[in-house]
Amino acid sequence: MKPIPIKQHSRLGYTSAYVAGKLFRGTVTVAYGIKALRHTKPRTRAIIVHDGYVLLIRGSVRPEYWSLPGGGVHPKEQETAALSRELHEEVRLHIPPNALYPLARYSRAQTGAKYDLSIYYHEILSPESHHVRLTPEILEAQWYTLDAIPKNVSKSTQLALADYQSRQ
Repeated sequence: MKPIPIKQHSRLGYTSAYVAGKLFRGTVTVAYGIKALRHTKPRTRAIIVHDGYVLLIRGSVRPEYWSLPGGGVHPKEQETAALSRELHEEVRLHIPPNALYPLARYSRAQTGAKYDLSIYYHEILSPESHHVRLTPEILEAQWYTLDAIPKNVSKSTQLALADYQSRQ
């Protein structure tokens, strides 16, 4: 099956998001002096499934990779609350924390990243109530079948999707 398109940014919107991502990456590097410090807090991502399709995004900070939506967990914030917040910030999905189900946890060593990662999943049963809309930090989003995932996905996304498939 072919991917299901999601309305994308205009060329100006895409360019603005791309430039904002590059500026954000540079600002964080200068602010901390060491780029690696930005990524030490735990992260959480979601496998969002609808009718056999999985939602993947390309963010403005790392546009070379497709990944699962999600982001950082603030101090004293529950992972599911952080993920619910990030899903709204990135693709305007309103998924309550209690509707996100744990799938896997990966250590820094497993992903090669500088952070620990928790993966949750959510199945969208009613697409009318879960309309995906891009925000400036996301360049592109697409619904893919598990047998048509693009080759340029992040390592953590590869691990998470493999775990998800093994449980189906």
